[in-house]
Amino acid sequence: MNKLYIGDNLEVMKQLPDASVDVVFTDPPYLTNNSKLTYSDKMTEQDWIAFMTPRIQECHRLLKPTGTILLHIDQRMFIELHQ
Repeated sequence: MNKLYIGDNLEVMKQLPDASVDVVFTDPPYLTNNSKLTYSDKMTEQDWIAFMTPRIQECHRLLKPTGTILLHIDQRMFIELHQ
């Protein structure tokens, strides 16, 4: 059965069993102008990496051996961080 979760993926992923999914697609927040998220637009590049590391580790834990992680980011985040 397919399921779609929307929200802080770290909390959801912690509740799922190891090697239980075929595909993880995540669209990490950046430049959101949304103060309700645990993410902040004022994060440095190092802060963003620290924020993402446990999430990517959880993605890896969840994947079946033949699974795929799709991580959607675009150049706007990195352009913003390096200005």
